[in-house]
Amino acid sequence: MNKYSVAYNFGQFAAGVELQKSEMPHTTATQVTEYDSKSASITFAVNDKLSVGYARSETELTTNGTKDPDEEKINMFGIGYSLGGIAVDVNYAQTDNWNNGSTDRDNLQIRTIQKF
Repeated sequence: MNKYSVAYNFGQFAAGVELQKSEMPHTTATQVTEYDSKSASITFAVNDKLSVGYARSETELTTNGTKDPDEEKINMFGIGYSLGGIAVDVNYAQTDNWNNGSTDRDNLQIRTIQKF
């Protein structure tokens, strides 16, 4: 697996990009599956307690040199709010061609994060 990423913080903004390539052998020695992913994200700190962000990811699947026509694409929007020792994080993701198939998915995640 090869992975390259860079992130930069400038004032209230933070941005990052990532490229990743991995190969997965199958049950036969001649069959190889490759995943090529590109991701980018940006966040904005509205104030000391509130942050919003957006991320996009695309993954291509290649099996034995043949590209799958269903490229996975994910768009995610997030908002986080700090309450001091506890933070609340809400993310909504829309996925087209989930797992490089023909299924589209929408996910909503709400979580709390406790800090010590």
